[in-house]
Amino acid sequence: MALILNIETSGPSCSVAIAREEQLIASQEITEPRAHSAQLTSLILSGLKESNLTFSDLDAIAVNGGPGSYTGIRIGVGTAKGLCQALHIPLISINTLQLLASLITQKGMISATGLHARLNEFYFAIYDDHLNPTIEPCVATDDEIREHLKSQESLIVNDALGILVSSEVVPVRSVIPSAIAMVSLSHAKFMTQQFENTTSFAPSYLKQALPIKHSST
Repeated sequence: MALILNIETSGPSCSVAIAREEQLIASQEITEPRAHSAQLTSLILSGLKESNLTFSDLDAIAVNGGPGSYTGIRIGVGTAKGLCQALHIPLISINTLQLLASLITQKGMISATGLHARLNEFYFAIYDDHLNPTIEPCVATDDEIREHLKSQESLIVNDALGILVSSEVVPVRSVIPSAIAMVSLSHAKFMTQQFENTTSFAPSYLKQALPIKHSST
């Protein structure tokens, strides 16, 4: 049975979760300035102690690979890669936008997920109800996203994008990424052996633009 340590550092919170198969057995979380660099290792150690485990018991480590906080993701990915290399276990990467989609998706509806990037830009993606991307993670302006969402039906969005659409038109869900929310996604990737190269893997900061077709005038 797969025992996976999940690490989430893409936002203001720093969290870890340990799960066997998809059963959560320990979790730790903290939200305070500079928690990622100062507290991540302590949270991991506390989680292992809480579950009466050691590093050698782990079968894999999953980390949020971005997009999100540049510093937070860099710290989380660096820690996960170091542990995987030392323990000789697989590294699993979870995309933040897919993680958010997993928290809001409903059967028969697509999920538009976004995170504030800078100024009027968002990290943006759309997923079907099986969490397959119909719009791959990208960077887009608020105007581009607003225009794109007009053409979508059966749509649900997370609160970061809620400011771009009327909640009277589409459901808006408030969601926060966490290590606990990673458990099902990381288990699925472990079972299908979707592992990263622990030497070459780098965080996803997203640079590609949203592929929108503009109508001719």
